Amino acid sequence: VELLSFFQELVYLEPDYSPYFIELAKAQLNNSLEHDALQSLGLVVHDPLVGAQAQQLISELGANKQSDGETVALFADSRDIPLRLHGNHFVVEATLNDHTHLSLLIDTGASLTIIKPERLNEIVNSSVGRYPQQLFNTANGVVKAPVLNVDKLAIGEFEVTNLRVGSLQLANTAAFDGLLGMNFLKHFRFFLDQENNLLRLSLSDKQIK
Repeated sequence: VELLSFFQELVYLEPDYSPYFIELAKAQLNNSLEHDALQSLGLVVHDPLVGAQAQQLISELGANKQSDGETVALFADSRDIPLRLHGNHFVVEATLNDHTHLSLLIDTGASLTIIKPERLNEIVNSSVGRYPQQLFNTANGVVKAPVLNVDKLAIGEFEVTNLRVGSLQLANTAAFDGLLGMNFLKHFRFFLDQENNLLRLSLSDKQIK
């Protein structure tokens, strides 16, 4: 169980390092979490570094199934979301409350999703400045900024409702509208495919709140 928790943490910290997903799948298999292992392997099955190994493990698991189709169905819900490279980071297109389109920089080091005040002002009836504030650590030091809940944030067909976001003006953000943080990404299994500029998302077993 300790090894499982260790690799679960690693894939969140470094979601672009495919070998961690193989080790996570092995740990999941050792804990009889076959479905979870197939989900982890499905995220990296096309990766040039570990894809062949992932396919081999999937095939071995498939030998215990009634058909290969049943195995494939377990990880067929993963989707590839196109990304745009910005420096050393990736930007993904998102939709806020079904109609407001945003470009968000993926930041797995951010616990909270951040959106520029001027973009949030588009969906609230008054200035976001009236909402309760909390402290944020930024490159320019600790600052206070409003925090509020939005009805829905979606990346492709993957969405989280009642999502807590910070309203914070970030430096050098002309190319994007904020940060996609872990309070969104934690609801899914995900892999950053840097070779092809893709975010591979798959539903987790946890119910999205």
